[in-house]
Amino acid sequence: MQPDSTANPDILGNTLQDCISAESNLADTYFEDMHTYGMYIEPGEYISWYIDDVLLFNVSKDAMTSKTNYANTNQTVGQRQIPVEPMYIILNVASS
Repeated sequence: MQPDSTANPDILGNTLQDCISAESNLADTYFEDMHTYGMYIEPGEYISWYIDDVLLFNVSKDAMTSKTNYANTNQTVGQRQIPVEPMYIILNVASS
């Protein structure tokens, strides 16, 4: 059984792991006014996220290289790729 990667920050994960996330602090005005959210994908190269045309986060293909856990060389996350095929993004924009 593989250890839970959320319990130990030194564990990179397993071969099934394939996600990237980021956080951004938003001013109170982001909850009072309308804003434009955007995402740009350069197929096979990078993905960028924007709010009101301001870059928030960028992931390049160099960040997606294979990684091995130095504490346990049996735990490896393989090379991930920036998609090159057309796809859809589904956003849940519900608010309460």
